Amino acid sequence: SHKSRSQGGRVAEYPPAVFLAIGVLSVSAGGTRAAVRALADMWDSLRKPLDEIDPGHVGLKRHSGPPSRDQYVRYDTTYLRDEDNYAALHEVAVEKFTQAATGIGYFAKTGTTADPNVSDVAFGDGCVFKARMGLERKGLKHLDEGEWGDPTTGEITERPWDPDAGVFTQGDNTRPYGLKYSIIGAYNGHPGERMILNFGQLGVVGNDNTQDHSEAAKSVQLLTEVQRHAPGVAGLVYDRALQGRHHTALYQQGMFGVSKVHRTKDKLPKSAVLGPHDLKRDGNVVGTVDVVAFDGAPYLYATAAGKRHLVALETTKATKCKNRSTGYRWYRTCKVPCDPRIPVALHGSEFRLRYDNTNEDYKRGFNRAENLRFHPEGTDPFERLIKLRAPSESLNALIKNHLVPHRRAPAIGHSGMRVHLLYQTLYHNHRATIAHGLRHGKQPLIT
Repeated sequence: SHKSRSQGGRVAEYPPAVFLAIGVLSVSAGGTRAAVRALADMWDSLRKPLDEIDPGHVGLKRHSGPPSRDQYVRYDTTYLRDEDNYAALHEVAVEKFTQAATGIGYFAKTGTTADPNVSDVAFGDGCVFKARMGLERKGLKHLDEGEWGDPTTGEITERPWDPDAGVFTQGDNTRPYGLKYSIIGAYNGHPGERMILNFGQLGVVGNDNTQDHSEAAKSVQLLTEVQRHAPGVAGLVYDRALQGRHHTALYQQGMFGVSKVHRTKDKLPKSAVLGPHDLKRDGNVVGTVDVVAFDGAPYLYATAAGKRHLVALETTKATKCKNRSTGYRWYRTCKVPCDPRIPVALHGSEFRLRYDNTNEDYKRGFNRAENLRFHPEGTDPFERLIKLRAPSESLNALIKNHLVPHRRAPAIGHSGMRVHLLYQTLYHNHRATIAHGLRHGKQPLIT
């Protein structure tokens, strides 16, 4: 887009990579002015290789200096904050981020569907960045479009405001005013190698004309974009915001979700009847049991000493099958344990349990994916994968710590904030790639 706008006139003085470099340096240096000075210090070593990669720019010729801060601001305002230009840039960026992740071993299917490795899944979370212009002011009430009213005198005043910001309720019941984003990342357990793969903005609460307010739905969409460049991504680790409909959407794309099941209104584990299933041994039916989903895992009812008991089933083989209409079907083989409360004739028999919603489920309004988890809480894969929640939370804090000033959004509106997040992603992913190389004894060319 930068070059196309130069057609018919003079050639652009600098390639887009130079201005992106200033943005990345501003993250580490703490501001644009410091970034421009840092680029000037290394300009002689960067100018020639850049000219070889993208020749024809006057600013890359000998005796030419780096762009000024005003030139960077003009480029940022004209190109990067344009909706169409940024959309094209973001699409390419996600591809490059994903390629960098797969290049250092992410999503290489080192585990299996039944027992995945942490490097085969992604994590996601929502994050609210405090607006640069605050909403509340003591004694005044926000009216609309920057107008504030004094409830005592009725006087109306104006003050700067952020039209894209809103009040969002977080898991800790705080309600910050700011810009909310869903962020997708990946982590392999090695210090310094956590990567950001994708991010996307959420709309303003209460404004139906903006984008979807659901961070989980947005995260599923963002992971689907990542999957186009990394088919090996197995699933998404999330908090309880990932509900049954989101698990269903992941199933349809050939991925699974890892999250805890919601509790009932009485704070008790959820349970749902999945219906009768035929038990087989050596291909022959040996009996029928009623299967129940309890806290996300499959159980069966057993009667002993005049009482009904819930007995956990053993899950073994995991299978997903491509389907034209629903995308993918997901199954697990369930085995009856050798429990004294169960008839001996049924011990060791098996049946196949479906995890994605069936047509019968839709007809009776039953949300199977909400009550049944492919990797339920308490299993080894769940306990291993759910540990990615901590890197997800700390990633949000890391991003906020790089926001200047005072952990607030560096710009007003999504048009500026998303560009800053792009710079942060480039910066952190570059550091992760260097950390991976150092762990394998490789010295970075550029640090």
